[in-house]
Amino acid sequence: MAKYLLASEEDRAKYAPELVGQGHFIVSDGEKFWVVKHSPGLVDIEKREMLGYLLGRKFSNVAEVRLLNQEEHEQIKTLTGKGEDSTLINTCLVRLGGSYSIDELPCKTVEKATAAELVYSIWIRRRDTHADNRVYINGIPVFFDHHVALLGEPEQADISTFFNPQPASYGHAGAWRVRELQETPTTTRARTGNKALHFVKDLSLFKKQISVAKKELFDGLGDNWEELVQVAGFTDTKRDNIVALLRSNLTAIDNNIAVMEGIIYQP
Repeated sequence: MAKYLLASEEDRAKYAPELVGQGHFIVSDGEKFWVVKHSPGLVDIEKREMLGYLLGRKFSNVAEVRLLNQEEHEQIKTLTGKGEDSTLINTCLVRLGGSYSIDELPCKTVEKATAAELVYSIWIRRRDTHADNRVYINGIPVFFDHHVALLGEPEQADISTFFNPQPASYGHAGAWRVRELQETPTTTRARTGNKALHFVKDLSLFKKQISVAKKELFDGLGDNWEELVQVAGFTDTKRDNIVALLRSNLTAIDNNIAVMEGIIYQP
């Protein structure tokens, strides 16, 4: 069993300067730093967070997710003071994006990382790829947050709804935009202004990486990816529905990418 402690102010400032003063709880197990994600009122949040990580970890820069056992959860409740408001089904740990090193990341260029994130997000119907769900390590993005994906919002399964050209906010896929930026992108820069922007240094290279990302999605999944839905904790009807969604989206991935490309290069 891991033993958790609250991160020091020095570590918070070093690994998550964008969160200083934001009220997030950051803990350490002595090896890694984690953000405590506590989302009361949402159903299966911990399962969606875990599945989002399990499906994408081989080919995209998705932050690690850890589920808690009862003893670990008691530690976290004590550290955060959440008390009975925190349960095993509304609390999990997400590895602090700023604590990664480049060597740990599957995608080591901004073009490859961005293409992988967007193609993967289409597949699992993760609409909110905005800057609040992303940090940069020396200009390379690491992303997180999957609780509205994987049928968290069932209406997003339809690609025309997902890529509605009149999005309700920057948290919807119709607001995705990819822009060239010769400066090294930073988390602070990304979180100012239009938060739906994804920065790359070479737009033509990014466009080529879209095809690479699609191939690596299929190659990285292997033959037993459906078992991960059960590993994440889904059972019975919910498991079957998520598998059906993901199968259908794999079949339609070329069309879905084409729809995305009609959105992301717009002004």
